[in-house]
Amino acid sequence: RTKTNQNVIFSHDIVRSRTILAVHQQATAITFEHCYSDTWPAIGRTLSLLHQLRSLCFAHCNTKDAVFRMLATSQSLISLRIGT
Repeated sequence: RTKTNQNVIFSHDIVRSRTILAVHQQATAITFEHCYSDTWPAIGRTLSLLHQLRSLCFAHCNTKDAVFRMLATSQSLISLRIGT
């Protein structure tokens, strides 16, 4: 996991909500590359609560639709990229 200013990149990680919430509350951009989780809906909810988050990217991740439904409640997110 790398962090530059307020940009966070998770790469080849197993992702958990508690990791995001505990460490990256001030992140303005988060990228997930080749990540896995069995709790994507919870991660979506956690991401939707990050008030500074403006940009989000999922690349080559095993996300399910539920993560995106949870993101719909975000008040700050203005950019979402999804790729395989």
